[in-house]
Amino acid sequence: MRIERVDPADAGVVRACHAVHEEAAAVDDALWSPPLSLAMFSAYVRHDWPGDPSETWYVPGDPPGPSGPGGPVAGTCYLEFPDLENRGRASMVLTVHPAFRRRGVGRALLSHAARR
Repeated sequence: MRIERVDPADAGVVRACHAVHEEAAAVDDALWSPPLSLAMFSAYVRHDWPGDPSETWYVPGDPPGPSGPGGPVAGTCYLEFPDLENRGRASMVLTVHPAFRRRGVGRALLSHAARR
């Protein structure tokens, strides 16, 4: 399974990753708070918080389609690595698009995050 780092300058991939979060929230948490807006999601992908560098990774879906250069996005993983305190820990938000669940996407992203 191919896992790629999100290029914050690639608006198409950022938009496709945001769509994964929206679709998952609609299925998993429809009565709770709404998902992050595209602007806020983009800010998380583009900017590190002071003392907490971050990375966002994604699994391109198959088959390739019009939603981005690698096709639709099957899942995403956002990682924060504290570099001031608790340096042996990381924070993670892992989301798999409902249409791609039960195919090993979440497991692959979790393994990738553990290696990072």
